Amino acid sequence: MLVRGNSPELLKELVRNPKLPCRQDKEFLCGLCAQLEQAIKTKVLSSDDKVIKVLEAFLVEQGENSKHSRVREWVRLLADATGRPNLIKLAKHGRLPSILGFSPHEYGTTRYPMVEAEEPQGELLSEAWKICLEAHIFYADQVIQHRYTDAALGLLKIERLSGDTLPMDQCYINLAIQRGSAEGHEAKQTDKDTPSPFSLHRRLQIGESPASNRVSLPDLFHKSQGVSGANSRDRSGNCSSAPEQQSYHMRILIRGQAGVGKSTLCKKMVYDFIHNAMWADIIDRVIWLPLRNLKGKDNWTVEQLLREEYFRANKLLANALRKAFYKDRSRTLFILDGLDEVSKELDSRSELLLTLLDQPRAIITTRPYAINWDQIRSIDLQVETVGFYPRQVKEYIAAIAPDKADHIQAFVQSHPVVEGLARIPIQLDALCYSLEAKTMHTSDVPKSMTELYKAIIKALWDKDVGQLEKRRQGREITKTEAQRSDPKDIRDLVESEINVLQALAFSGLCNNVIEFDSKYRERFRQQRDNIMASLPGAKNNAWSSDLDKLSFLRTSDGRTISMTGSYHFLHLTFQEFFAAQFFVEHWKSGNPLSWVLSGGETKHIKAEIFLGKEKYNARYDIFWRFVGGLLQAEGNGEQLCCFFETIEKEPLDLLGPTHQRLVMHCLSEISTKMPFRERLQEELKLWLLFECTFQSEACLSGETEFPEQALRDALREGPDDAKIKILSSLQRRPGIPPSVIDLVASWRRDDMSEPLRLEALRVLQTSPKLTTKVLVAVTQQLADKCSPRLGNEVWYVREVALRVLGKQSCLSDEIITTIVQRLGDEDQDVRAAALGVLEKQSSLSDEIITTIVQRIGDEYGSIVNMPDGVRSAGIDNVEEYMDMVIKARPPNAPPTAGRLQRETRALG
Repeated sequence: MLVRGNSPELLKELVRNPKLPCRQDKEFLCGLCAQLEQAIKTKVLSSDDKVIKVLEAFLVEQGENSKHSRVREWVRLLADATGRPNLIKLAKHGRLPSILGFSPHEYGTTRYPMVEAEEPQGELLSEAWKICLEAHIFYADQVIQHRYTDAALGLLKIERLSGDTLPMDQCYINLAIQRGSAEGHEAKQTDKDTPSPFSLHRRLQIGESPASNRVSLPDLFHKSQGVSGANSRDRSGNCSSAPEQQSYHMRILIRGQAGVGKSTLCKKMVYDFIHNAMWADIIDRVIWLPLRNLKGKDNWTVEQLLREEYFRANKLLANALRKAFYKDRSRTLFILDGLDEVSKELDSRSELLLTLLDQPRAIITTRPYAINWDQIRSIDLQVETVGFYPRQVKEYIAAIAPDKADHIQAFVQSHPVVEGLARIPIQLDALCYSLEAKTMHTSDVPKSMTELYKAIIKALWDKDVGQLEKRRQGREITKTEAQRSDPKDIRDLVESEINVLQALAFSGLCNNVIEFDSKYRERFRQQRDNIMASLPGAKNNAWSSDLDKLSFLRTSDGRTISMTGSYHFLHLTFQEFFAAQFFVEHWKSGNPLSWVLSGGETKHIKAEIFLGKEKYNARYDIFWRFVGGLLQAEGNGEQLCCFFETIEKEPLDLLGPTHQRLVMHCLSEISTKMPFRERLQEELKLWLLFECTFQSEACLSGETEFPEQALRDALREGPDDAKIKILSSLQRRPGIPPSVIDLVASWRRDDMSEPLRLEALRVLQTSPKLTTKVLVAVTQQLADKCSPRLGNEVWYVREVALRVLGKQSCLSDEIITTIVQRLGDEDQDVRAAALGVLEKQSSLSDEIITTIVQRIGDEYGSIVNMPDGVRSAGIDNVEEYMDMVIKARPPNAPPTAGRLQRETRALG
């Protein structure tokens, strides 16, 4: 296969690999000679091809050194048959053909697996191929790898929304360990830095995991990552070695929301195993099985599945793989992709699925809701796929749009909503595509998630107009023409497709369906005229085959498949957006909502009743946000007012927080001033202060969606205890509004209690960029000195203030002078913090450096505490003094001034 595939580098790496078990096996070497002869004589490869030269060099070496006479004879035979100069040197005697009674040209080669070729010719080759199990296993593994790397199938292809292919090295996969037992009971997170579980970032799984929880893909199986399950049992049989069991995880569960990269992760694992030898020390092969493909195969065996999937035309290789598998089951990794898509089959006790889930070496991917621990046992490690980290967002943008990277990056950082959503891989791709298509501009930054999605969807419809071959006045409309057209004109062209997406999305949301298989789509098709009866009329009905052409839907394995396949929306939020559009159309018209039930019948309900019934359902949280944002654009605001009035009606949450959370989430999508806004914000402020009075922490203010005005009012009016709780909750946010930062910095130091001062400084510490006015206010906190009035903890105020300043790399000389004074502080932690701030500055004046040298703290060699002999020496040379300071530092002291020493020397 490698010869015919013309893969010289991989072939060279293979035959030169000392770990190749059959490298010196006579049957393998004789077969290799036959392969080379067949390739040359059939002109599959030219005589000067690199593959030929690789095999020549290897066979010359073996012909000279092999202990097997049959190998030496084969090499000589090959030289006679092909006339290759490097081989002729070994062909001193061409005895083998005459002994066997064959002419050289009568010798052929083995059949290439899954490739049309001549039957093996000659007894030597035929017998060698029949009995060489290692060769069979080798070719079986090659067949599997060829299936994955076949460009025609495109199984490992990562395609952007634009249609461009994304290189695998630009696909970032972030994994975070789920702390807890191996059986899936997660440990509770008590870290104050953990985002609110109700926030948009947590619902979209885009929070940044702690560094201690992160795990790289190559190290995924190492037991240093996470904690292995105490109840794990040996599933690998007697052939697995004990050291391997102790050093590596065997069974790993990977959880992730839609759109965060589970499918890309599977592709990357297969790609890196094939091309980068990832995990090659512990596994021999990877079997990637999208579990959705197992439907209807409940009674199959694993052997039957693999034979049908890879070796339908070659029983010999199928048997070889079966033998290799049972020899050591831990050397075969099964990637079982999409457990959530076959959860019903689990309930029906599919024997094949249960057998696969019980394999000793397995990676199982699923969406979080589909985990049934009764069927999945002995998981050694749980990890979750998380969104891009900020650095990766920048790298991705620079890679796919180098000419516009600065422009797009500035746009992403311009608003917290955009910046947060950009950490979802598919959302970032859609965002970049929209900016490249110029449907969004820096002069019109989306102020809400709804506005962002409207711009993205406009860009994708512009692209799909061409894919759908839409016509105007008999002529097809190009993507460029669509981009220049009014959005309403484009909507008129794709009205029928929009109606289908809206109805399908809403039906799926109501039925908790995100994967639309052929059976569900058939039930929907039968009822869609009833479901879409109240939607705007379309000139033509959408064709079912057009689903493949829509950017908003993806097949489950990323390929275009038949109508028996399965589809899902790009990301769950796109489904929720189209479902919200469906709801808004019926809210405006007053017609009842309709959707198809799992049994095929249609359900009808008024929009107001549906809102009252589902407004507190957590599954609809983002859906209701979109509804509020979409209603904002309708008319004079009457529909939006009616929507909030209905939210305020019975039934109401008696405990309060759930209702208030719904209100503030919907308010976050409304950018314009409405008559009811001030009243709702006042109620939210009062609930926040009530929460601070009767609970140990503030929860509402920890969410980004809590209105800024209500937050500032609560901080102005609340008592110190409430302010402390609110400030503590703000540290769980991904970012704090500048207006809140300015308010906290404006508080007079003398009017604040010590605990409040500490919490205020901690809030400022979370902001990487502070204004000069705020920095000056922080510097004033350094003026305190220990005194009975201030107590014993004031030193900590000064230390935290220095930590805030340490986040800034370009402080003014006035602030630096104040920091230098802290080098003489009574507390050693304050002195160390001050020195750390100075070390991080991008530049320091000569006068400041001289002052620093003179005031280095006593722990680090201060001249004040130098021995009398040193002081009496009258040292006044800065460089000489700095050398003495460095030598005088204790071995365990922090690296105070490596750069300061260099700059000091520069003073001359």
